[in-house]
Amino acid sequence: MTASSQRGYPKLKQGVRLSVEGASTQLRATTTVHEIGDDGAIILRLPPHVESSKLVPGDRAALEYFREDAAYQLTSEIDAIEPADAFALLHLRRPSRIKKVQKRRFPRLRVQLPMHWMRIELGAQFEQDAALRQRHLDVWAKQVHKQGESGRSEAISGSGMRLALGEHLREGEAIYVELELGELRLRQAGLVTWAGRSEAGTDLAFAAGLEFVSITDSERDDILALVDRP
Repeated sequence: MTASSQRGYPKLKQGVRLSVEGASTQLRATTTVHEIGDDGAIILRLPPHVESSKLVPGDRAALEYFREDAAYQLTSEIDAIEPADAFALLHLRRPSRIKKVQKRRFPRLRVQLPMHWMRIELGAQFEQDAALRQRHLDVWAKQVHKQGESGRSEAISGSGMRLALGEHLREGEAIYVELELGELRLRQAGLVTWAGRSEAGTDLAFAAGLEFVSITDSERDDILALVDRP
């Protein structure tokens, strides 16, 4: 059995929440699993806004993520940082601990709703500064109807969305999405965790998975209140 197939390990291309604590830096960022070695080592693909130059081998790293049965946390250490095209690769050693922290993952609502979206740039402080995040969301909300594209939601959960789009997105791209979900106006930034073809039709020929970046507890609760509604 390979490490990636063991119960509790994250999946390839899955969105995960990374936290790093070291002598020189503290970092929190949303990223994706690029590769898992047979020895259990994990390689993450860091988005461009993460300042990988501040990461140091030996620093403690923790991941939070979801599997089908639960939410998990794992603890590891940074082994190496590898520059790779536009994305740096962060090598983590085999986890010293994997812990189940929630009995089940967020429920998912399969719902097809019109939405607007656009590509964005996430600054280095977006996930660290709540006020800065809110300012960015306010600006993107004004821009998306003039500069953005139309698409459709396919499914929504407390951690992300499945999208049907008119153009292909690349894994790791950051986008802003906005739609009306009942009485809730959903406005979120996220990272594309996977992309491919869609079955939605000729106008929306592409699909993508989106992991929300730095969503607040209150925003997630608002989504779950609608998703869990009978």
